Amino acid sequence: MGKRKMTYSEALASLENLAERIKRDEIPIEELPAEIKKAKELLEYCSLILRNIEQELQTSESADAEN
Repeated sequence: MGKRKMTYSEALASLENLAERIKRDEIPIEELPAEIKKAKELLEYCSLILRNIEQELQTSESADAEN
């Protein structure tokens, strides 16, 4: 069975949770590089979703302005 894509809300919640765990020193130093890599991937994913939404809105606004 295929993996479903994470929603923006899920990715953001995971990122926030990870940030809190880092702040509270709950992540062993040995695991920190892998957790930071996950955080970077989540941040990039959230940014991509927001950029796509922004492009859709700009396209929609352009189409509305032409009508």
